[in-house]
Amino acid sequence: MDIFIYPKTLILMLITLAFAGLIVYFGNVRKRKIILSLFTTTAWKRLVPIDAVKMCKFKTMLIMFSILFLFFALASPRWGVELEPSSSLMANTVIAVDVSSSMKATDVKPSRIESVKKILTLLADNLPNHRIAIVTFTSEAFVSCPLTLDTNAVKFFISRLQADSLPFYGTKISKAVLLSSDLMKNYPGEKGLIILTDGEDHKPEKINASLNFAKRNNIKIFTVGIGSKDGSLIPETIVNGKVKSYKKDADGNTVLSKLNEAFLVKLASETEGAYIRNDIAENTAEFLITELKNIDRALYETKTRAGYKNRYQIPLIISFIFLLLAVILPGTKINLKKINKKIFLFLFCLSLSATMYADKGDSDLIKGNKFYKNEQYGHAIDEYKQAYDKQEDKDKSLFNIGNALYKLKEYDKASTLYDEVIEKESYLAPKSYFNQGNANYYDGEKEDAILAYKEAILLNGIDERAIHNLQYILQEQQQEKDKQKDKNKEDQQNQDNQPNQDNKDSGGNGGADQSQMSQEDVDRVMQMAKQSETNASKKQQQQGSSAPSMVKEDKDW
Repeated sequence: MDIFIYPKTLILMLITLAFAGLIVYFGNVRKRKIILSLFTTTAWKRLVPIDAVKMCKFKTMLIMFSILFLFFALASPRWGVELEPSSSLMANTVIAVDVSSSMKATDVKPSRIESVKKILTLLADNLPNHRIAIVTFTSEAFVSCPLTLDTNAVKFFISRLQADSLPFYGTKISKAVLLSSDLMKNYPGEKGLIILTDGEDHKPEKINASLNFAKRNNIKIFTVGIGSKDGSLIPETIVNGKVKSYKKDADGNTVLSKLNEAFLVKLASETEGAYIRNDIAENTAEFLITELKNIDRALYETKTRAGYKNRYQIPLIISFIFLLLAVILPGTKINLKKINKKIFLFLFCLSLSATMYADKGDSDLIKGNKFYKNEQYGHAIDEYKQAYDKQEDKDKSLFNIGNALYKLKEYDKASTLYDEVIEKESYLAPKSYFNQGNANYYDGEKEDAILAYKEAILLNGIDERAIHNLQYILQEQQQEKDKQKDKNKEDQQNQDNQPNQDNKDSGGNGGADQSQMSQEDVDRVMQMAKQSETNASKKQQQQGSSAPSMVKEDKDW
C-alpha cells in the first residue's frame, strides 16, 4: 500500500461504507413496509413513477461514491515521480595530494605516499555530510575525483594514488591550491582544503596569488607534512622489493628530499588553517577530522530529489463532482431538499478535513521524520529547517535538528540547539536536557553532562534514563580518579628505584631493509648530499648580488 501515505484510512472507509450501506438497506426495508401498509403496490406505482424511484437510488449511489472518494483523498494517494529542489547542510572539502617522485621516499614507513593513502581512507570513513574531492599534483594539478558524497568512490580513487603517476616533473603547490579553490568557489560558507605533501616547492614565489584566491573564496588550508626534517633518498629503481638506485639531479648528485615545514606552516597560517606533521596516520586523521568539523556547514541547494507527488486533489475533485450531481439532478416528488442540505454540509466539512489531513502528509516535520528514520540525517535537517521557517512547530523543529546533529556526531552544535529549546521553557525542555547530557558526554564535557542530567531529573521527576546515565558518569569519574592515584603511586615507586639515566627513545627502523646498500653507505650518501648543499650555499654567498642564482627547471621530484 505504498501508493497511500495513510493506508489505514482505507480501513475506516470500508467500515463507514458498510455502515452506510446497512443504514440505507434497513431504511428502505422500513419504508417499504410503511408504504405497503398504506397503499397497494399498484396504487404506489401510480403515485410514484418508476423513473423517480430509479433517480432516488441513483442519487444515493452518487452520494456513496462521493464519500468513497473523500476517503481516498484522506488516505493521500501518491504516484508519479516529481523532482524537488533539495537544500543540504553540508561541507565541501578538497584533498590535494603530492604525487611527485619525492613521495616515494621511505622516511615515513612504508613510504610517504602509502602513509598518505592510510590517512585519506580514515578521513573518508569519518566525514559524514562532507562532499570530498581529490586533486593530485606535481608541477601541474588535476582533478582525480570531483566533489562527491559517495564514500566508496572517494576510497576507490584513494587506493589508486601512486607517486610519480603524472607525466609532469617537479612540484608546484600553487597549482594545487588554485585548482582546489576553483572547485569550491561557487559554494557558500567556509570550505576546507587539505594538502598532503613534503613541502618541497620548486616555484614557491607563485604561492601568494593562489593563497589570495583561496582567501577570497573563504577557504581554510590545512597542511600535512609528510616526511622528516633530516630527509630521505628517493628510490628510483626497485627490483623485487629491493632498491637498486636512488634519484639523482641533473648534475649527477643523489637527491635528498626533506620536509619543508616552514613553508607548510605559512600556507596554513595565511588562511587561518592549521598544520600538522604526520607521525601516526590515526592521529593525523583524528586531528583533521576535528578541524574540519569546526568549519561551518552551509545550507544550499545541491541537487534535486525524486519523490512521489501527493495526488489527494484528484479524488477530492471527483468527490465534489459526485456530490454536485447528487444535488443538481432533478428529484422526485419526495421532498429531499432538507436531506440534501444536511448531506451537502456534512460532505463539505469532510472535504475540508480531507484537504487539511492530506496536506499534513506533505508537512516538513513529517518528511524530516521519515528521513531521520531512514538515517538520512542531512536531508532530515533540511526538512526540519523548512518546518522551523514555516513556524509549523518551532520548538519541535529545533529539537529535531538537534537530534539529527547528534546522530551526525556534531555534539557541540546539537547541545547549542537544545539550549535554545530550554531557554524557551518549552514542553520539550526535559527531553532537551536529557539529550544535551548525552551530547555533552560524547563531546568530552562530562561536568556539563552531569548538570544537564540533574536538570532533566528535576524537571521530569523520576527519569530512570537520566538517573542511570548520571550514575554511570559519576562511577566513571571515580574509576578515573582511582586509576590516577594508582599511576601516581607507581610513578613514585619507579622514580625511587630507577637509576639516573637518559630516557630518550632510541627509535628504530621498524622494518626490513628495503635497499641493497648498507646503512653505512646510506649514511655516507646522505652526508655527502648535506655537504653539497652547504657548499652550494657558501658559493652563492660568495658570488653576491652580481651573480644571481638560477632556479633550475629540471627538478623532477
